[in-house]
Amino acid sequence: MFSKSIKRVRSYTYPVVIKKRYANHSFNSIVYSNGTFTVLNPMGWIITAAHLLKDRFSFEKGTKAEEIEVYKNKIEPLVVNHPLEKEELELELEKDHVNKGLLVYYSEWWGNSESKLVDISVDWDLDIAIGRLEPFTINVKYFPTFISDQKLQYGTSLCTAGFPGTPFHTKMDAYFDSKKRTFHFSEGALPIPLHLTQGIYTGEIEKEGSNTKVILSTSGSVRGQSGGPIFDPKGNVWSINTAVRSFDLGYNADVLNSQKQFAHLNFGPMPGSIRDFLKDNKVKFASTDSILSQIHFV
Repeated sequence: MFSKSIKRVRSYTYPVVIKKRYANHSFNSIVYSNGTFTVLNPMGWIITAAHLLKDRFSFEKGTKAEEIEVYKNKIEPLVVNHPLEKEELELELEKDHVNKGLLVYYSEWWGNSESKLVDISVDWDLDIAIGRLEPFTINVKYFPTFISDQKLQYGTSLCTAGFPGTPFHTKMDAYFDSKKRTFHFSEGALPIPLHLTQGIYTGEIEKEGSNTKVILSTSGSVRGQSGGPIFDPKGNVWSINTAVRSFDLGYNADVLNSQKQFAHLNFGPMPGSIRDFLKDNKVKFASTDSILSQIHFV
């Protein structure tokens, strides 16, 4: 059903990997998370899930700059020259009044080692972010075409594309070179394979604590697919995947092995909300309203 449309989707869907090193990380350990971004146009503009960039903004604010400086001058030399066990490291951090949860190194990998994301705009309510890759070196043959709210039909088959890490990609791993102070992928981590989940469009609801409507799909995405497109068999993009919501089905626990049963639905902003956000930021994109939707940008 999606075999033809996926050829187009593969052209504009790519992985992003966020790598972070905290003060209580010893040796070469880090925390990393996979995500997905969607290339919008030939100018290198992309769209992704805003929550992927949350740590970026807090890190760039520099509010912990003095504490990071203490870590780099006093703690880091110990980690590099005389690797400490976790308990020893945390004692040193406490002695120098450095929070063990302090983020000291941060890096983003946008499908390649050269590109950086610049000119970022975020809508936290919609949980989407746009930005421009600089330099833009990805060879994109097709670009996404966004459907209009008026064309959404209940029961339409939908597919979500993205790049999860483990357990779907068993060789996905990364590390930190303490001496060079740089992040690296482990052998076999690249390329990251694309993963698909399929379901149907079941309607829309309002987000909790917000008047913002989101579409619901039974495709039930997995971690790493955030920021990827939700698209129909024709290849039209209905939304950008931002989250999964679990609904308690309310079955009698005694009947089903004393475990609650849930329906896992993924959701993303209404296509009209995405289109308005792009227009407000003067980012060109293709839409189903255009007869030449695959090559014309509104």
